[in-house]
Amino acid sequence: MNMPTQAQFAAAGRHALTFSMGATAAVAALHVISGDQASTITTSVTQIGNGVAQIATGLAPLIALATGAYAAWTASRKSQIAAVNDDKTNGVKVVSETSPSPQINAPIIPPAAK
Repeated sequence: MNMPTQAQFAAAGRHALTFSMGATAAVAALHVISGDQASTITTSVTQIGNGVAQIATGLAPLIALATGAYAAWTASRKSQIAAVNDDKTNGVKVVSETSPSPQINAPIIPPAAK
């Protein structure tokens, strides 16, 4: 699953704000709350929405930096060799050419369990 894009995040925010404004209008139309209360709720919800948008805008570059650093770390030769050596199902062992271990040119097939 991918992280949501900035456009998807903004769309979700717009839908949440639209729903809350619609609910406020419906409750005000039914005279459950006064017009002044509805105006206060509308202002508060707008401020919350703007605050969330500013936080998301501020976090977006940090998330991009973090995912880039993670991708670079996992793509390193050391990480890839460790991943291959840790996988017991592939029958492959990566060793250094300068290692005292013998060079193996064929997959290592573990003996079948008896």
